Amino acid sequence: MNNATRIVFVDYKKYGYLALEHLGEKLPISVYYSRAGFYLGTISSNDIEPGTRESVEYWPTSDLAQMALESGNWQQRLQP
Repeated sequence: MNNATRIVFVDYKKYGYLALEHLGEKLPISVYYSRAGFYLGTISSNDIEPGTRESVEYWPTSDLAQMALESGNWQQRLQP
């Protein structure tokens, strides 16, 4: 029997690392809003349930969050 470990590589600047690790889903990252500000995250594949907050940062505007997403200039959260 092969005891190989399965390794999955995900472009975490495009798809949610936490979504894959904790929800088991490869979900695209988008800009979302909470009372704390705009952040980068995912929504579950059924478009109803919350997904994950992927960015450490919050931004004061959706434009700034979108610029961070497009440039890759944001920090990935490692824990939910």
